Amino acid sequence: MLFICALLIGLVMLPLGVMAEEGTLVEDETAGVNISEEIAIVETNTPNLAPMFGKVHQTLLMATEEAFGYLLTGDIAEKEAFFKELALSEEAMTAFEGAASGAMEDEQVIVTGFDEVKTSYANLTAAADTMFASFETEGKPVMDDVIAFEASVDGVFDTTDKVWDEYNVDGPATVDASVRSLYGRLLAAVQESYAYPVLGDVIEKEDALADFADFDTVIAQYEQKYPDASYDDIKAMKAEIQAAAEAMFASFEENSTADPADVAALETLVEEMNEKALKLFDTSSEETVVIEESSEIEETAVNATA
Repeated sequence: MLFICALLIGLVMLPLGVMAEEGTLVEDETAGVNISEEIAIVETNTPNLAPMFGKVHQTLLMATEEAFGYLLTGDIAEKEAFFKELALSEEAMTAFEGAASGAMEDEQVIVTGFDEVKTSYANLTAAADTMFASFETEGKPVMDDVIAFEASVDGVFDTTDKVWDEYNVDGPATVDASVRSLYGRLLAAVQESYAYPVLGDVIEKEDALADFADFDTVIAQYEQKYPDASYDDIKAMKAEIQAAAEAMFASFEENSTADPADVAALETLVEEMNEKALKLFDTSSEETVVIEESSEIEETAVNATA
C-alpha cells in the first residue's frame, strides 16, 4: 500500500516538475527576447552629410540663376532674391559645419569638398558684387564682369560635381537622393539657359541643351535602378522648363534680346521648381538601428536556455 501511494505521488509531482522547468525555460527565453528587442531599438542620430551638402549646392545654384535673371530683366527683385538665396546657402553651410565633426569615413570626401566650396564661394560673392555694380552704372551687363562671375560660378560647381562623382560612385543610394540630384542637374541647365542671352555666347546655349539631354540620360538610369519609383513629376517639370528656355532662346536669336514675357514664363517655372526642391533637404539626419549587437545577445540567450 505504501509503495502504491508513493508511486501515485510521484506520478502527480512529475508533470509539475516538468511544467516548472518549462516555465523557467520560457521565462529565460522571454528575457532573452526582451533584451534583444531593447538592444535592437537602440538608435543613434548620425549626421547625414550628403543632403546637407546638397542643400548648399542647390541654394548656390538658385542664387546664380537669380543673378543672371537680374541682368536679363533689370528687376531689383531678382537681385534681392540673389542675396536671399545666398543667405540660405550660408545657413546651410553653418549647419553643415556643425555636423561635420560627426562625419563617417565615407563622408570625408564631402567634408573636403565643402572646404573647397567655401573658398570658391568667397570668389563668387565678390564677382557678383562687381558685376552688379558695373551693370547698375552702365545700364547694361559689362561682359568682362559677367565672364568673371561665370568663371567663379564654374569654380563652385566644378567642385560640387567632383564631390558627387567621388561620393556616389555607384549612383545615389536612395530614391530621395536620386530625386535631389535630378533637381541639381535641372537647375544647372537653367543657369546655363539664363547665361546665353546675357552673354550672347552660343556655347552657353549648347551647354544648356547638353545639360537637359544629360538629365534625360540620368533619369533613365535611375528608373532602371529604382523600378518601383515614379519620376513622372520631375520629368514633366523638366519638359516645361526646357520648352520655356527654348522659347527664350528663339526670341533672343530673333530680336537680339530675350522677350520679357519668355523670361518671366521661365522664371515662374523655375520658382515653382525651387520651392519643391528645397523641401527635399529638410531632413539632415537619419536614424540607424544597431543590428549586430541584438543578434549577438539573442544568440547568447538561446544558447543559455538550450
